[in-house]
Amino acid sequence: MGGCSGPDALLPVVPLEPPPKYPLRKVLPPENKPVELSAAHQQQIDSYLTQFFGTPAHPLLRIPSDDEAEGTAALKDLIPPEHLAEGGRIYRRRCAGCHGVYGDGNGPAAAYLNPKPRDYRRGIYKFTSTPYGSKPRRADLKLTIRRGAIGTSMPAFRWLPEEELERLVDYILHVSYRGELEEALLFMAADLDEDESLDEEEVLARLNFIHQRWQQAQRQRVVPLTPEPPYTPETIAKGKLAFFVKGCVKCHGPDGRGHTQANVGKDAWGHTVKAADITSGMLHGGRRPLDIYRRIFSGINGTPMPAFGNQLAQEPETVWHLVHFVIALANQDPIPEVKIPEEVLKQLEADAAARAQENHPAEGETHP
Repeated sequence: MGGCSGPDALLPVVPLEPPPKYPLRKVLPPENKPVELSAAHQQQIDSYLTQFFGTPAHPLLRIPSDDEAEGTAALKDLIPPEHLAEGGRIYRRRCAGCHGVYGDGNGPAAAYLNPKPRDYRRGIYKFTSTPYGSKPRRADLKLTIRRGAIGTSMPAFRWLPEEELERLVDYILHVSYRGELEEALLFMAADLDEDESLDEEEVLARLNFIHQRWQQAQRQRVVPLTPEPPYTPETIAKGKLAFFVKGCVKCHGPDGRGHTQANVGKDAWGHTVKAADITSGMLHGGRRPLDIYRRIFSGINGTPMPAFGNQLAQEPETVWHLVHFVIALANQDPIPEVKIPEEVLKQLEADAAARAQENHPAEGETHP
């Protein structure tokens, strides 16, 4: 069972009754710039969001239909409202303690958690079976809920009945669609003069664009280019060499203990990121070879972890070699000695010296 698979009393306490309305965001990502909009523009945005997504008590997920009617008169329910209402009840009971009643990642437990709970409103999900930058497939969301994310506070909900899981995913989609459109409308309104209004056609086009991206993801599953070879000392050794030569070592370090390296940037939610300590065995995106393959091939959405698929397109077997080296590090299996090219070792030494200089400048030096 997962971390929260016990009694409900172990879950953070949040109101089970839905709040009366969704508040408009006060800052815009990724720099969290304060929103400065007129009352009229705020009211217009709120009106559109209510038409498409309803209220917390009566959630909707409506998209443009193919009917001949134009504008907001031609909307259809993507998900039955009763499914969303049930999903909202499950979400508030099971998820809001960490992810917040609005799906913003600011539940009562969030202040004590690292990494922070996902802000569903961005529509960005780290662990998917789709290419970098794509939306997750519905199956990806279900898998993450079922197995959790090892090494984080996200528990495994293996015991959740299948019907409840489906309704919960429905509601997460509602939160993501709404949050993405809200973000887009806030940016659009920020460029308007006070006496201008949001253009209805542009609003509907943006909603349709969001929907199309989610639909496209269902057909974008990443499948390995070559079959996985047997796991052997030879493939592990080749993976170790690739780990150094292809640049993985720059963030994860020569020993794979990424936490000993400098911060590698910020993620899409504005949080400082450090490379994973592979040797801990806590691979957040899953420990199956296929999971690791996808993390290497496609990168991790919303983070500085890049995709290596294009770089390794002419040597696809190298992806599997890297997978086997990661597995060996995670399992603490024996790793063969490998001769690393001299130029790579020199570059690592230069990088280490630069980091030391940055962290401990000489007397009289300052950083901007």
